[in-house]
Amino acid sequence: MCRLQAGLRAGQQLRITLGLETQDDHSRRSLLNKKMSRKGIARAFSVLGKYSRRVGAELNLMFQPPGIPPSESVADSNKTILYGLDLSHEFGVPVDFNFHPYYPSSIGFRHFPAHARGGMAQVIEAIAQARLLIDRAGSDSKLYIGWFDEGHDQEEPQRAREIREHLAGFLKFNQTQDPACLVAN
Repeated sequence: MCRLQAGLRAGQQLRITLGLETQDDHSRRSLLNKKMSRKGIARAFSVLGKYSRRVGAELNLMFQPPGIPPSESVADSNKTILYGLDLSHEFGVPVDFNFHPYYPSSIGFRHFPAHARGGMAQVIEAIAQARLLIDRAGSDSKLYIGWFDEGHDQEEPQRAREIREHLAGFLKFNQTQDPACLVAN
């Protein structure tokens, strides 16, 4: 990492992406098979923090991952944002968030056949609340909405409708960070 940092020009920052997905340990570790313990995540941030803000983190956040029921999905999203902000503050590591919804892939259908994708009203509410939490924390963190699944989404008609109705707003949000952009076209 030292060699990578040494090659950065003034104003550049190296970003390491962590597929955190959720702060919920059971969902992340057992259901999604992400073997990242809280202790391990803190250790990664500790290492990144040694690089004087020249190295930052991007945390992937999955909306309504398996193990999180729809009624708790916005709260889980909020807790995941706050967890990332706490790590950023504790270790002095700049952090941004990549927000993406759960969608049933072929593996997801096999392992979680009853777990549905999040509804768009909840998705938009979670994004707006996440942006508010970031702002209230006084953080300069950015929240990026990702909707491109590289062809893994097994509910293509649903995905196509979501993109048709919301992609322009998502792209505008990614540029402006303004939740008002998230209304359907």
